[in-house]
Amino acid sequence: MAQSAEDWAQYFAAAGIPNAQSTTYAKLFVDNRIGDPSDLTKDLLKEIGVTIVGDIIAIMNKSNDSKTGAGTSQLATHDTAPSPAAKPQSVNAPQLRSDMTHPEYRKFRVDWTVYKTLTKTPRDQVAAIIYNACDSAVQNSIINTCDNFFTLNEDAILTTIEKIVTQQSNPSVHRLAFSNISQSETESIKDFLVRLKSTAKDCEFQCPNCQHDLLPLNVKDQFIRGLSNSMLQTDILAKAETLNTLELAVKHAEAFESALHNQSRLQDTSQRLWQHEHQTTNVNSKTRVSTLIHNPRASHQHRIANPRANNHSRTANSRVNNHPRAANPRANSHIKIADPQDLAEVVVQAITDQHPARPPAQHGENHVAIAER
Repeated sequence: MAQSAEDWAQYFAAAGIPNAQSTTYAKLFVDNRIGDPSDLTKDLLKEIGVTIVGDIIAIMNKSNDSKTGAGTSQLATHDTAPSPAAKPQSVNAPQLRSDMTHPEYRKFRVDWTVYKTLTKTPRDQVAAIIYNACDSAVQNSIINTCDNFFTLNEDAILTTIEKIVTQQSNPSVHRLAFSNISQSETESIKDFLVRLKSTAKDCEFQCPNCQHDLLPLNVKDQFIRGLSNSMLQTDILAKAETLNTLELAVKHAEAFESALHNQSRLQDTSQRLWQHEHQTTNVNSKTRVSTLIHNPRASHQHRIANPRANNHSRTANSRVNNHPRAANPRANSHIKIADPQDLAEVVVQAITDQHPARPPAQHGENHVAIAER
């Protein structure tokens, strides 16, 4: 494509060539009808008349930058615009459905702005990309209700799309839904506030005379009214003079929520420590009793050293068991548990009766004791 001498002079000046030499080179390029800098080679520059090695290097570097798109400026043209940058293939346009809510459409507007920034979408392709991002129901509505859709500017396109994909309703309906919003038991203060603000945008909370924005005031009132914790609600109402804005009320509620969470963690830690100490005590007690049961050597030695006293003791125990108090297990249990030493002796005696381990010399005396009973 043909270029003027002025365009070539600007191109050479951008490459770092002095102005006087740039004007000379520009006239040479125009005389030789060279229009595209990407066609330049070292041999071609020498044939035209560019003989200074430094100028050849500068012009070739500028030409290579133009080929790769890395240069900061290219040869200016008066009849064509620079080609847009290629879109990354990994970025997908946000989708549009026929049943979107107002909050969902607001999110689409934000996603669309991000998409345009990442892909550097040219203006002449906005309508086609948005149309391609719609589902079939929305596309049918566009075709049947907006004949000049592809000739509209971006703002008009988005306004038309909003009317198609969202259902128009009276603000009174949104205000009713807003007044019924309350915090669930498992919902955090932050999530509850997000729900309130999202719904409040469609309620048109503003003064009908002066158009003053009343949204923060209404959100604050519903925030306090919808809190699930009655203690927190009472605390905020009691401090109405100091917590007189939405930001202060939310900050106080988040601090209260954090304190409750920390208190719960402290209680859980104390409970686990108590359980650990209780289990340790039980294990120690069981270990002592088990040692007593499984090591009755001291009791056997006592019987071997004094068999007559042992038989007397067993006869006495039989009389105690026949006592009227034996009919009352609770009283009898109380008597045994009152003295830990007696309890140990009873446990050892029971194990010994079930598993006798007496020496042969005692068999005769044991038969006499049985006959006496």
